[in-house]
Amino acid sequence: MSAAKWKEHLRQLVHFKVLKRVARSSVKCFAKYFAVLKSDGVTARAIFNGRRISTFYKTPPTTNLADIPDLLREISQRNFFAIGDFRHYFHQHSLATEVAEHFGLELGGQAFIYMVLPMGWSWSPRLAQSGSTALLIEAACRAKLADRKDFEGLENPPSMVRMRDGGFAVVWYDNVLAAFNNANDRDSFYDKMTAVCEEVNVQWKDWKKFSRKDMAETKNAEDLPCFVGLSFGDAVGKRCRDDDLSTSERSKIKVGANVIVR
Repeated sequence: MSAAKWKEHLRQLVHFKVLKRVARSSVKCFAKYFAVLKSDGVTARAIFNGRRISTFYKTPPTTNLADIPDLLREISQRNFFAIGDFRHYFHQHSLATEVAEHFGLELGGQAFIYMVLPMGWSWSPRLAQSGSTALLIEAACRAKLADRKDFEGLENPPSMVRMRDGGFAVVWYDNVLAAFNNANDRDSFYDKMTAVCEEVNVQWKDWKKFSRKDMAETKNAEDLPCFVGLSFGDAVGKRCRDDDLSTSERSKIKVGANVIVR
């Protein structure tokens, strides 16, 4: 990234309140920051080098994400879906100033603090996953598709939020997928999830619903929905049964942009 682009990126981070300029004396810990250009070659992702500050914290618990082979099997048995992607999800988690002061940067002789959850701190993925899972649970309960007591006392966010009549929802940090056996449950969850996100001001980059029939009528494979690289056209186009596969065989299932190879 050129010096001009780097300066512009820094200006945008301050403008969008990702960073805040402060007096150097107020910063508790300084770290380095770097910007990684995105695929469009124009915008960039801000990465906080949190290796130093992470050593002062306990190692975060393991966060269990939905297993891809299990997810393939579950998707293949559903007919109605909702899929979405939160916009700049880590940066939608604001920090109190007394917390933000631990995530400082010194750039061009000026001091800044991260006012949002920094990408690069050891606890950020755990906090982001817990937050997004909480949104799923809240939406499922408001839609009366799940009972709050089923999620009380959990030490770790569940890898899959199970709902009545076979419905389920999963999230990989900022990528959301929900699948159902009937359109009414799907629509109810979709509406409640939309409302919950509006209440807490979580912004979507994309949030849509579709069905197996919709996919059958889609002519171009590139237009089919994807979830973390998993193409729905491949997943629901066949009955994916891996119940009798050994662990080693299950691990051989590879997921590509539009192709599932086994």
